[in-house]
Amino acid sequence: MSLLAYNHIQECLKDKKVEYLKKEDVTAVVQLAQHLRVFGLLSAVGYVRHARDGKIRERIRPMWTPLLWRLVCGDKQRPANDKQVRQELMNATYTLSTQDQKGYMVKWRQALKLSNHWNFGHAPIRKRKLMNNA
Repeated sequence: MSLLAYNHIQECLKDKKVEYLKKEDVTAVVQLAQHLRVFGLLSAVGYVRHARDGKIRERIRPMWTPLLWRLVCGDKQRPANDKQVRQELMNATYTLSTQDQKGYMVKWRQALKLSNHWNFGHAPIRKRKLMNNA
C-alpha cells in the first residue's frame, strides 16, 4: 500500500515539475484525506471539478487531481487537457457510484487507507532533500 502511495505522490511531483513536496502540497494532501473521510470520494472529485479560480484551487488541484485519477481510473492515461481530466474523473466516479455501489465503497475505503500513506510517507524524503540543499 505504501509503495502505491509513494508512486502516486511521485506522479504529483512530476506533474508539478518539482523534486519535493512543499508545505502547501502537504497541506493539500492532508485536506484531501480529511475531505475523503468526511464527505467521500464523489464529493472530493466534484470539489476538484468545480473549484473556483484562486489560491485554494492553485494549491489543491495539482495535488488532488493525480491522486484521485490514479485511485479511480487506475493506469488509464490521463488526457493532456486539464478540463477533460476533471470531466473524465467525474464521469468515472459517478458511474462507479451509481452502477457499482460496492465497487465505489471499495474505492472509498482504499482512498482512506492510501491517504494515511500519502500524508506521512514522504516527510523523511522532503527533509533529506532540504538537508542536501543546505
